[in-house]
Order: sequence, then structure tokens, then C-alpha cells
Amino acid sequence: MKKSYYTILLSLLPFIALSQQQRAYKIIGTIADSADQKVVPYATITAVKLPEKSIKKQLAAQADGTFDMPIDSAGEYLLTISALGYRTVSKNVLVEGGHYFNDLGIVPINTNSIELKPVTITAYKPLVKVESDKLVYSVESDLEAKTSNGLEVIKKVPTLVVRPDEKIQVNGSTNVKIYINGRTSSMATKNLGDFLQNTPASLIKSIEVISKPGAKFDAEGTGAIINIVMRKKPIGYSCSLSSSVSFSSSPYARNGLNFTTAFGRFGASINILNKSYYPEEIYDRNIYRENYGDDDQKYTNGVGKVHNRWVMLVPNIDISYDIDTLNLINLSLNSAYNRSKDRYSANVGIENTNNLLQHSYSYNSSYLDLEKELNGSISYQNISKKDKRKILTLSYQIDHLPMELRNEMDIDSIKDYKSAKQISRNNESWTEHTFQVDYTLPLCSKGEVETGSKYISREDRSSSHILDYQYSTNQFVENTGMNNDFSYKQGILAAYLTYSLKIDRLSFKLGLRAEDSKVSCVFTSANTTGFNNSVKELVPSTSISYQLTEGQNLGLSYTKKIKRPSVWHLNPYVDKSDPNNFHSGNPSIKAEHFHSLELSYGSFGQFGNFSISLDYMRSNDGIEQEIKQVDAGTILTTFDNIAKVQNWISSASLMLKIGKDIRLQLSSSVNYNDLENKNTTARGLGYDISSDIEYRIVNGLKFSVSGFYLQEAKSLQSKTSALYYTNFTLKKEFLQKRLIVSLLYSNAFWKHKNTSYEVFDDTFYQVTKEVRQGYLYGFRISYSFGKLENEIKKVVRVINNDDIKGKGK
Repeated sequence: MKKSYYTILLSLLPFIALSQQQRAYKIIGTIADSADQKVVPYATITAVKLPEKSIKKQLAAQADGTFDMPIDSAGEYLLTISALGYRTVSKNVLVEGGHYFNDLGIVPINTNSIELKPVTITAYKPLVKVESDKLVYSVESDLEAKTSNGLEVIKKVPTLVVRPDEKIQVNGSTNVKIYINGRTSSMATKNLGDFLQNTPASLIKSIEVISKPGAKFDAEGTGAIINIVMRKKPIGYSCSLSSSVSFSSSPYARNGLNFTTAFGRFGASINILNKSYYPEEIYDRNIYRENYGDDDQKYTNGVGKVHNRWVMLVPNIDISYDIDTLNLINLSLNSAYNRSKDRYSANVGIENTNNLLQHSYSYNSSYLDLEKELNGSISYQNISKKDKRKILTLSYQIDHLPMELRNEMDIDSIKDYKSAKQISRNNESWTEHTFQVDYTLPLCSKGEVETGSKYISREDRSSSHILDYQYSTNQFVENTGMNNDFSYKQGILAAYLTYSLKIDRLSFKLGLRAEDSKVSCVFTSANTTGFNNSVKELVPSTSISYQLTEGQNLGLSYTKKIKRPSVWHLNPYVDKSDPNNFHSGNPSIKAEHFHSLELSYGSFGQFGNFSISLDYMRSNDGIEQEIKQVDAGTILTTFDNIAKVQNWISSASLMLKIGKDIRLQLSSSVNYNDLENKNTTARGLGYDISSDIEYRIVNGLKFSVSGFYLQEAKSLQSKTSALYYTNFTLKKEFLQKRLIVSLLYSNAFWKHKNTSYEVFDDTFYQVTKEVRQGYLYGFRISYSFGKLENEIKKVVRVINNDDIKGKGK
């Protein structure tokens, strides 16, 4: 390991030496009120190089009004200073060679009541804005975003943590919904890291973090919402191509294309993503089980390997048309093709209490999962001519997901065990139609009402058939007693009303949502009965935000949320395709109800930010796995409403800019879980910590190091081992920042990575261990070209459906 450290340090020495040769110029000063000479905190200062009028630097003054702005080169600059309640001021500054420090002293600015001569430079928005129910990060105000992708820029958003495995956490939880321009996206939801890497940050306007979604959003879900707002795309065209390859146990490749164009009243954007393992991923999977009540079959050991081959293709297109300046139509089409095939081969031995082998067999299975998803939506938006804050939106969305699942199992006896062969086939089709209307009505200059209604119609049709091998006839015969054919229908009618108001430094939003849900399930196969249920819900929410200073906010929110069980949780059919692990749903379980209270504080400035939050969540009917032992060699997993769930979460994040070349980000969360049902209790701590350090060696060359460690809290009947990652990345820009090449080295200190998953009750204990190759290395190349000028509009109110726990299978 010491050799690895020395190698890394020696490789960086030439870059560090080169960076020390380049000394930056500085412009320093203090912003003060021209009337009483009191300092003005957090003013925005922008440096524009003359005569080409290109923006070279932008930052915010400190709380004491001082600023320290590094400048790369000598020359004449136009400095503009803007602050809330003051007129924008411009000042010419001459930075001469050899004079590295340019002290402007006290820079006076005037309040709005004093007229100033108009200036030609526009004030730029602050990077972070906090509203009553959300935090907004302005990507278009981030000068570094022009050469970044979406994944790199989202790391800068306060309260967000991007793990090295590209999952996103908000306040310690990965239970996050992703929206694009206010609507759900199949590409972003299922493949967020890939989607963000394939999206140039220059196309993103802002990123909104809603840690506690209110009544406007579906009542389901206890997690946060991240809404990625794309920029109004200019007239002309822009194209970005990217490709990356990683090498571990097998090559892993992903490729992307992002194309945007507009002409006249039309605009369109196309995004295509492809990724695959080639030829396949290979890793070890070993299973150990101890049965407490059976001395003859006391211990079971299985040693095997998994071979996984996987390919995915996700194209989508978004089209907009301006009927006129007040009326707009958006059309979106998304598709996803996903094919994965797992092969698992193992030798299994069963021993008695004296560790003498009683039974043994070889187990081989092949599992194919094929999904072809199609999603489409159309939205119409009307903006009032008299008051442009009045917005009416009509939307329709359809989701169709056909799935084909096939599992082939072969058990070959080695010692005193019954041989068996089985083929299981499942064809399933999920269809969802959504109709929605939204209306925004301003009541005064600082208050507004939002209201709307939605109807969702869902249908899931499934047909499962089992074929058993008959050794007497040497052929497969259908086992009709294990067939599972059903039709599941759900209808949800919802309406919401929210009222928001801002009074000086105080902002608040109140909301109420009503939902009426009806479910029916009809089984056409034998030995299974259908079920029906109907539930009406009222879901209140409130959020309050108080601005302590220009860059500091205090927030308090309360939300009620529900999680409806999906057909996967409700279907009573017992799936016995795996002879050691049965699965069954529970038609009697009900929706979960969670009450959540959050207190948060944030301090945001140009040189960094700090945020901390405390969250308490409670439920008396949470849905949890219930694991039972059927016999000495088989366990059954089903679901039930446990009696009580309490969860306390404390999370904090810190981002600092050290000088002009170093960005440091640290975050951590600690959660205490208290789970209880009639038979079992589970109490314990879970925690995570992550870090990310980025160093700009020279212009156009960056080096970053990131790490992550996670230990989840123990559940009622399960426990997961810790996850840990490290990443080293070197990024270089070429051809006027159009070509970007990145080198990646992950998990450099581990040849192999071990993970384990434990399940248990009073009658048995089982642990599944997997061993994968640890280190991973690779590269990424992206190239962009094209020129854009004017803007395409986007509908601001669209459909979001996220009301199901574990949607589908």
C-alpha cells in the first residue's frame, strides 16, 4: 500500500511544480453602504475582461463585506457589484503586471432610492436560493459548469451527496425521486448516474432540492425530490457525444448522445444512452444456513459463481411548439430496452450437528429478464395575458412496460438428494394512464395559490406458468397447480390545494391533498382468490423558512406521506421457482402512513456552504419483510404491516473553496432506527460519511479524490454489511474545452470487495456472501460541438407519478 501512496505522490509532483510557477493576481476590497458606511454582506462581484467583455470571475463577498478575487492575467477589467436593495455599480480596474495585489479599499454602493447611470453589464444570480419548501442551485450562474457534465455539477449542490457508486443521498437517504422539468423520467429514475454523465451541465438551468415534498406532489414516498430544470435551449444546434469504458472482472461500457436543436417555433432534444457488460460480469456467491431445530440437517453450505450479462438502450426525445407567446405544447417520448441474464452454478452440502455430510447436490440456474418500456406525454400550457403568473396546464401521460421473465433450474443429486428440473415463465404487462390539470393563481405580489387534480388508471396483467421435468418420459410437463394468472387494476383520484406567502424574511407554504384509491385483483388461475380494497386519504403539509441573513436560512417542515403496496407485495401466489427461497405477497396488508418533522439550517456563500438538519419520522403500520422457515432447506419471504417505526436522522454537509484551485466537500449522516412488531424489536445506529476533494492543477487539468463509507442500521430480520468506495479521477480539457478526457481508478486499495446479507429469526440463520473484484480503472471521452442562440420554452407544470412502494417487480 505504501508503494501505491508513493506512486500517486510522485505522479503529482510535476503538476504541483508547474502550478507553483503560475501566480494569480488579486483584487480585494470591502463593500459598504454609501450613506452610513456600514458593510454590505454577500454582495455579488463579477469581473469582466475588456475589451472582449468575457466573464473571468464571479464570487460573493463575505459576511463582513470583504472580498478577495483571484485573477488569472493582467489587463483591464470591468467590476460590477450587485446586492439586494442596492443599485448595481460598475468600476474599471487596471491590473498591471508585477502588481499582484490590487486593493480597492472601501467600495461604496447606493440604495435603490438613488439613481445611477445605466450600465451595460447585467447582474448575475446568486448560486443558491432558499425558498419555503425547496433549495435552488443556479447552474447557469456557475461559471465552471460550462465544461462539466450533470453528475459533476450536482456534487456542488448543498445537502446532496453523490456516492462513488453514483447514487444520490439527501439527508442520509437514497430514497430520492428524480424529475426532469417537473416530470418523472424513466432514464433519470433508473439510471441517474448515466443520465447525468450524458447531459452537459451547460444545458441545465437549475437543480431544485425538495427535502419534504408537499401537497402538490403525490402522497406516496418518504424521500426527497430532485427536480433538474433544463435551460431554454437556444436556436441553432448543439451536440455532445460521450463514451466510457471501465475494466474490472469484465469490461463495462457506456455511450451517450445528446442533441438539441431549434428553429422558428419548434424545438427538440434527443438523448440516447447505451451501456453493457461485455462479455459478462463474474463474481462469487456463497450461502451458509444454520437450522436451530433440525440436528440432521443442521448446516447448509453452498459455494458458487454468478455470470451476469447485461445490456441497456434508452432513447428519448422532447419536442416543443410555441403556438404564440402565451400558449405552448410539449411532447415527450421515452423508451427503454433492458436485457439481463444471470447464470448461477453452485455445489451445495447439508451436514448434521456433528458436521457429517448427509446430502449434497449441484445447483444450476439461468434467469432471463427482458423489459421494453414505452413512455409518452403531452402537455399544454396557457399563460394569462393580463398576469403572467397565472398559469394553466393540461397534461396526459401513458406508461407501458411489458416484461418477459424466464428461469431454468437444474438440481442434480450428488448424495441422497432428489434431482429436479424446472422452467418458469412469466409474461407481464404494466399500463398506466394519467390525466392532470394544474392552475397557479397569484393573490398578491408575494402570495399565490396552486391547485390541481389528477386521475391515474393502472392495470397489471400477469401470466406465470411452471413446467416440471418428468424423468420417466424425459420431457417437461406443465404444473397447472402452480400457474399464476391475474389482472390487477388500480384507480386513484386526487386533488390538491397549496397557499404560499412571503412576508419580509419569512416564507411559508400550507397544503392539503385528498386521494381516493380503489384496487381490485382477479385471479384466473386455480387455488388463489382475488381481493378488493378502497382507501380515502387526507394528506396535510406545511413548511416555513426564515432568512436570518442574506446567506443564512432556518427551516421547519411537517409532512404526512403514504406508501401503497404494489402488486408484488399483495399477490398471494407462492413463487417456488427457487427451491430454497420461496416468495409470496400478502393481500391483507395496508398502505403505510408516515409523519415527518424536519428542522434545518443552511449557510450559503460564494466560498462555500454548510447545512445541517434534524429529522424525525414515525409510522405505526410500516410494511416490512417477514421471513419464515418452511422446512430445513427452505425459507419463505412475505410482507406485513409491522406495529411501529421510529427513525431519527441527523445529517450535515460542508463545502469549502480553498483559494481558486481547491474544492473540499464533506458530508455525514447518523440515523437511529427503532423498529418493533409483535414478536421482534430492532434498535440500532446507521451512519455514512463521504468526502470529495478537487484540485485544479493548471487551467484545463483537474485531479479529484473521493471516498464513501456506509453502514446501514439493522432491520427486524436482516442486516447488510458495510459499503465502501474510493475514486481517483484526472480530467483534461482540449480543443477550447470541446474535448474532455478523464482517467478513472477506483478502489485502488482492495483487490477484492466482500459484501454480505444476513437474514434470521428464532428458527434459523442465513448469510449470503459475495466477492467481487475490488479495483476498477477506465477512461471517459466527451466531445461537444454546435452553436446556439435563442430559446425554447418548456411547460412548467407536468405529470409526476410516484405513489407506489416498489413499483412493479
